[in-house]
Amino acid sequence: MSTSRTFANTTCIRVVFLFAGIILSTGFCAPVRADQHPPMPVLIAQEHTAVHLATPDATPVQHKPAVARQPHSKPLATTSTTSTSAAAALTHSQAKVRLITKNQAVILGIVEGITEFLPISSTGHLLITQHLMHIWGKTDEENKAIDDYMVVIQFGAILAVLLIYFGRVRQVFEGIAGKNPKGLKLGINLLLALLPAAIIGIIVEKKIQAIFDNDALWTVAYAWFIGGLIILGVTLARRKIENTVGDSVDELSPLKALAIGACQCVAMIPGTSRSLTTILGGVWVGLSMIAAVEFSFLLGLVTLTAATIFKMRHVSVMHHYLGTTAPMIGIVFAGIAAFVAVKWMIGYLNRHGLAIFGYYRVALALTTAVLLVTKLI
Repeated sequence: MSTSRTFANTTCIRVVFLFAGIILSTGFCAPVRADQHPPMPVLIAQEHTAVHLATPDATPVQHKPAVARQPHSKPLATTSTTSTSAAAALTHSQAKVRLITKNQAVILGIVEGITEFLPISSTGHLLITQHLMHIWGKTDEENKAIDDYMVVIQFGAILAVLLIYFGRVRQVFEGIAGKNPKGLKLGINLLLALLPAAIIGIIVEKKIQAIFDNDALWTVAYAWFIGGLIILGVTLARRKIENTVGDSVDELSPLKALAIGACQCVAMIPGTSRSLTTILGGVWVGLSMIAAVEFSFLLGLVTLTAATIFKMRHVSVMHHYLGTTAPMIGIVFAGIAAFVAVKWMIGYLNRHGLAIFGYYRVALALTTAVLLVTKLI
């Protein structure tokens, strides 16, 4: 066995244990709430945020408002003198604590940042993490606030990639201003790549939502497994091809950019990974592996920015249930984690291939299946 293959296998094992440790520890250490066995939480996939921008339209579940006692607090008075406004304010304050705590915000931010731009599906990781930490709402409105939160914390990952690829982004703006022809071409290609997902997403949005309302975790497990096998197959087919062999981003034609955008539509399936489909799409149309990764990251920057801005129109609902602290914590930690993850991936692919992500996806799919069968999640 070669040194590079040994390194890849060892790193893969470490990454698997890292995520398993984060997910399992948060799941089994999370407090069990009184309203156990709720309906499956609704989570809009990060891979298809650019293509699935509608909100859930299911019939709200009616629950009696419950006010839990805060730790180390005095018993709540139950006399008739308690004002309605004071009770509403207390319920509002406790709702923020109940849905997402500060510690949970840190973990969700780290998971989002690490997985958003790696070809391992941020949606799948967030969905399992959310499920294990018992992050769900009692009503559709609370679940909607949680869904919006999962999208808004992407802003941290956006800032990280913007910082890393600032030169490319500046080139695009110079192109728009008529000062850089290559930048203008890149900007047009990015918009063309975004177009198919935006159109198709509107058409199939209800079908995608139905997946989350039913067997989302099993869908994620299947997608992880199949995606992992595809990565390993592509790696085997390209085992003698250097990652630098192929066209550069500047040589990408508009038609090929549109084809990459069509590949991104596959990522509407939870667990598939937007990064995976666009990287493989880039290689398929003739880009080098390095160029395919770069274009995928830049396309992700456009996609996630559009999705985050779209979700910000519901910021008042999210703020009502989550406040300001939890979203800010998630954004900050997502940004830090994404910066480290993207820098690592760029450096790693200069020396190795995508095989490590294939092994990781297969291992995580099998682990998830075992947890589902044993009803641990």
